[in-house]
Amino acid sequence: YDLLIVYRFVLGIGVGGKQYPLSATICAEGTSSNKNRATEVAKGFFWQTPGSIMPYLVAWVLVAIAGQAATGADHKGTVEMQYRVMFGLGAVPSVLVMMLTYLQFRGDAAANKPVGNENPLRVAARHPELWRRLVGTSFTWFLYDFVYYGTALSQPEIVQNVFGDDEGLNDNIWHNVVLASIAVPGVILGIYNLEGMGNKTLMSWGFVMIGSISFTLAYTLSYLADHEWLNFCITCGLIFSTNWGCNIATYCLPVDAFPAEVRSSFYGLSAAAGKIGAFAVGYLFTAISDAYGYGVVYMVCGILSAVGVLLAHGFIEPFGANTFCVGGARRGAGGEEEDGGGIKSVV
Repeated sequence: YDLLIVYRFVLGIGVGGKQYPLSATICAEGTSSNKNRATEVAKGFFWQTPGSIMPYLVAWVLVAIAGQAATGADHKGTVEMQYRVMFGLGAVPSVLVMMLTYLQFRGDAAANKPVGNENPLRVAARHPELWRRLVGTSFTWFLYDFVYYGTALSQPEIVQNVFGDDEGLNDNIWHNVVLASIAVPGVILGIYNLEGMGNKTLMSWGFVMIGSISFTLAYTLSYLADHEWLNFCITCGLIFSTNWGCNIATYCLPVDAFPAEVRSSFYGLSAAAGKIGAFAVGYLFTAISDAYGYGVVYMVCGILSAVGVLLAHGFIEPFGANTFCVGGARRGAGGEEEDGGGIKSVV
């Protein structure tokens, strides 16, 4: 367990630096058209969703090879080997990313040329409006990750809670595969809607959808717990909604919200706020569900989604306007665009 903590810390440094601020910023600044910049960033982000399905598929294969009868405490050696194979396979995409990143930037002086050497905090100090945007991008990401990771980390337990403790391992796996697969059309639809709706509107409607389904699931889990397939279908709807609007908008919004001088730094702060939400939910989801049940858990998720709408309305440009207006946030960073090494307002 201690080693897992250390490994997770190292993984957080690597993934936190590469997957979020660097990969998104590189993709954005490698796009010639500002109009399609967020969409191109979202297309790169899409592949996270199929990747999240792979652990369940690998587990399914490992169980099929060993046989379901060869699992459990009586077959400790087999189970440990299955776990080690799943854990070790995680190194494969990491090695590929290292190799591809090296090849991408090797000898490319233009790609490695910095925008400027000035401290991004000094740049932000001269432009206080950037801090208000940071509140919007950070706290909406915090709330979204609270709901998203709470559902993702508790997904196997939620499935077991819906179908009962007597469900077999194979059934549990395929139910989880179905749930995880629902995320793929959600992300695809989110990318499609991003171009027409804009980040702010997509995020706002995303929180509305997540909140509505969370309140519905809270009711059915509390008062219709015996209706297994009803709860399973609503859970599928929740997985779809968490991967549709906010999933795309939180990832793409910092790219549009901040100019090049502070983009990667403020993007990193926003993503870090999201991971704090994921960290908090690791404790709170289980604690609340153990004490009060999953009905109360999703009541809390619904309330947090409503708070997310308010934050998007007041702290994402245009501030206090066009929250649900399709195409109302087309210019992203409040209508600002970079002009060489400075920040130029065109509003």
